[in-house]
Order: sequence, then C-alpha cells, then structure tokens
Amino acid sequence: MIISLIFIGIFYYYTQLYKNYENLNIFERLYKLQEELYEKPIFKTIIFQTSALKPIVLQEQFVNDGIFQFQKLYFQDQNYSVYFKE
Repeated sequence: MIISLIFIGIFYYYTQLYKNYENLNIFERLYKLQEELYEKPIFKTIIFQTSALKPIVLQEQFVNDGIFQFQKLYFQDQNYSVYFKE
C-alpha cells in the first residue's frame, strides 16, 4: 500500500514535469522564430491603390514554421507618417 502511494506520487511528479517541458518547448520555438524573423525573413511587397492618396507601398517581412507565423510591416514611403501612427 505505501509503496503504491510512493509510485503514484512519483508518477504524478514526472507527468507534471513533462507537461511543463512541453510548454517550455513552445516558448523555445517562438523565440527561435522571432530570431529568424530578424536574421533571415521572407520579403513580400504589398501595394494599396487608393483614390484619395497615392499608392501605398508596404514591405512585409515574415517567417513561418508550420504552426506559428511572425510578420512585420514597413512603409516604403515615409510621407504617410501623418496618416498612420506607429
């Protein structure tokens, strides 16, 4: 009886450790993906055609690992800082 309680306690201890390790693994993947966004992103140009303004050209940088995707947008023409605040 006492030995079974000890083994059950050890089992629950290791299952909790494993669950926490899975969460840490997710955060590790996010940090690696963020680092990849700054080191070697994929670029895409987006052009908005509007009737009131000139065409707005945005530069999108993104990385994707199958589960998560990080994106950053930059204005190519800085004259629109009056209309859009960062």
